[in-house]
Amino acid sequence: MAGLQPERSLLLTGATGFVGGAARPALAREGWRLRGLTRDAARAKKHDPTLDWVQGDVSDPASCARALDGCQAALYLVHGIGEGVDYHRHEVMAAATFSKAAAAVGPGSPTELPDLRRVPSRYDGGHRSTGPVGPSRRPVASPA
Repeated sequence: MAGLQPERSLLLTGATGFVGGAARPALAREGWRLRGLTRDAARAKKHDPTLDWVQGDVSDPASCARALDGCQAALYLVHGIGEGVDYHRHEVMAAATFSKAAAAVGPGSPTELPDLRRVPSRYDGGHRSTGPVGPSRRPVASPA
């Protein structure tokens, strides 16, 4: 039909967290079909049955590839603060793993993402690990 836009699918990592939870409604309003990568898909689906949940972990390349399959874009909003004394090293390694998996999907057409600065949140981004992980948190376009 004329005038219909193709469905846009976005992988939202960190969808069960504070920032991802705040971003979900804004992304849905912008017309994105959302997929979440989570370590407990059954629990996440009970909490939000509207998302397409994929069970896995951002530190596992196969999980990332499976979750990215068919998505036009991805947002990496994972923050593992409080997950042990070595959370910072683990978080940076997981972000690098996710970034490599997204790059392996291949370049796609540029994808315009909503301005998440408009999402109401108390998150200030001031955690120690935000800097080194930051470059891996950029939107990733992938082929449809």
